[in-house]
This record gives sequence, C-alpha cells and structure tokens, in this order.
Amino acid sequence: GGPLAVGFVASAVGLEGGAFVLSAFGIGAALILALLVQETRVSPLSDTG
Repeated sequence: GGPLAVGFVASAVGLEGGAFVLSAFGIGAALILALLVQETRVSPLSDTG
C-alpha cells in the first residue's frame, strides 16, 4: 500500500490529500502504460492473455 501510505501521511500532515492521490495515480498510470507499450514492442506475438 504505497499510495495509501502516501495519502495517509498527506492527510496526517494536513496537505491536500486529493492532489497527492491524483498525482500519484497519474504517475502510476503513466508507468503502467509505459511498461505495457514496452512489452508490446518487444514481443507483439506473445499475447497469451
């Protein structure tokens, strides 16, 4: 629970938890998309579902 820990810490400290969660979610989504694109480029024929 990294994101959850970050959100908890942000709320405890009094920062804008919403912005923190959104930024963390955006970064995570970008990383996941990058990994998916890399796998697709490396092995486009090994789609085992």
